[in-house]
Amino acid sequence: MSTWESIDAENIVRHRSGTYYLSAKINGKKVRKSLQTKSIRVAKIKRDEMVKQLRSVSLSPGNGVVSIEGGIRELAFQFENDPSLKPTSIAYYKDILELMIETLPSDKAPRALTETVLQKWFNCFLPL
Repeated sequence: MSTWESIDAENIVRHRSGTYYLSAKINGKKVRKSLQTKSIRVAKIKRDEMVKQLRSVSLSPGNGVVSIEGGIRELAFQFENDPSLKPTSIAYYKDILELMIETLPSDKAPRALTETVLQKWFNCFLPL
């Protein structure tokens, strides 16, 4: 018997243990990560979330962060995996970073975020 079984769901395979895995090509690399479930319904939901997260963290070797959202998501990942931070601090930072993703001008490359652009963005949050 094979270790991996194809199923009738895009980018999902089942290990012989019954656990479902994401199996996709993200940014040119083959990725296989556990979806940590034995339910196909839950696996499909987790797959969509994981693919979205992996695609938003667009890092290119030598070139740095390719997108603003990717850079912010990479920062959030670093916060989540910092053992010196308390869970409440991690949640606080994640809330701030999500606000940044929603409000920063995402049509610009990270290099295009000049001091003037960021000052305009910051001034939107100041009380009148």
